[in-house]
Amino acid sequence: MGIRARRTSRQMIWQAAMLLVLALSISHIQASQTTFASLEIERGLSSYSVHLPIIQTPAPPAVFSIALIDAGFLEVIDVASIGDGRLFIVEKDGWVKVRQSNGTISTFLDISNRVSHSGERGVLGLAFDLDYGSNGHFYVAYTGYDNLGNTRSLVSRFSVSADPNIAVASSELKLLDIKNENRVHNGGALRIHPLDGNLYTGIGDDQLSEKAQNDNDFRGKLIRVDKTGSQANTIVAKGFRNPWRVAIDAETGDFYVGDVGSSLAEEIDRIPYTSTGLNFGWPCMEGFQITKIDGACSGQDEADWIRPIHDYAHGFTQNTGCAITMGLALPDSSSSHPRILFGDYCLGDIRLLTYTNNIWSITNLGNLPNNDLETTVFAPDGSGNIIVGSRSGAIYKLTIPEG
Repeated sequence: MGIRARRTSRQMIWQAAMLLVLALSISHIQASQTTFASLEIERGLSSYSVHLPIIQTPAPPAVFSIALIDAGFLEVIDVASIGDGRLFIVEKDGWVKVRQSNGTISTFLDISNRVSHSGERGVLGLAFDLDYGSNGHFYVAYTGYDNLGNTRSLVSRFSVSADPNIAVASSELKLLDIKNENRVHNGGALRIHPLDGNLYTGIGDDQLSEKAQNDNDFRGKLIRVDKTGSQANTIVAKGFRNPWRVAIDAETGDFYVGDVGSSLAEEIDRIPYTSTGLNFGWPCMEGFQITKIDGACSGQDEADWIRPIHDYAHGFTQNTGCAITMGLALPDSSSSHPRILFGDYCLGDIRLLTYTNNIWSITNLGNLPNNDLETTVFAPDGSGNIIVGSRSGAIYKLTIPEG
């Protein structure tokens, strides 16, 4: 990464003034692109990028459109498909609805009587087995109860009935069952890996931040869940605050985790497919900033905390946000890295992170229509389209520029 020569104070003031004029002159353009210089740092099996913003310039996408598909669902939290034209829409309070290609909607699964849905709790994730066509298995992440009424974070396997549009609620097999003490930071990301068929989930720190550094606790971790319920579940990576959405690159197998920030930064973390045991630093680090050196962080080498590939400021203005919603890792014909599609739960915006020649670039593609703000999920529909879901109860079809 080049190092600029030292400038005089007068030159720096002049440059700042010119940049201010440039920013004001393009403020009416909604779509913009921010470029980052990036320094790749290798450490063991992992690598991370330290990056600094260089400039912001207008970059309207060649193709961008978003169209309403349907509305009226109850708090859309996740969307999944199996490539046959149907969409499976997760409603937070305990239902999975199925929408046919002709627009007909019915209830696929109802577990509302076993779901704790206050705060950030509820049904949080849905994934279909790669062999769903033959075994009928699918997986649900939700917060529920034990026999004493205590709240638990659960990942369960269910089966479909002879009717392809109705699941068997009584077929539940609990695969992951851990303590849930608070109504926030429950995670809920649930993904089937396209290369090996394994099941992965992201669990938040349960508002008990030091749990994220505890190797004997699943909270604050990305976990590989045994789909049979007969083998131990495995911690893949630790040091997360609330990894409630995860994307997987279908070509490399790498994971891209959207970790929701506390007060400083929202971040995107990359986990190489073959790596294990990486520590992404929370609560010792948030974004690129060291935040804590005592408690669970005491005695650790901060060089062991893996930096994110990208972060942005926690806030409520353009180019900041309150909670990252990780989307999809999309192919990029011009790069060895995928394009990362994501948004922010409080802004309703849609962003694209791309990597070319050791430089990260962010493009702000646009926003959900009608001032719809609470983006909860980006999902493929199995037919080459991208579906965006909102807690408002709407689902949209998204078209973005090809990579």
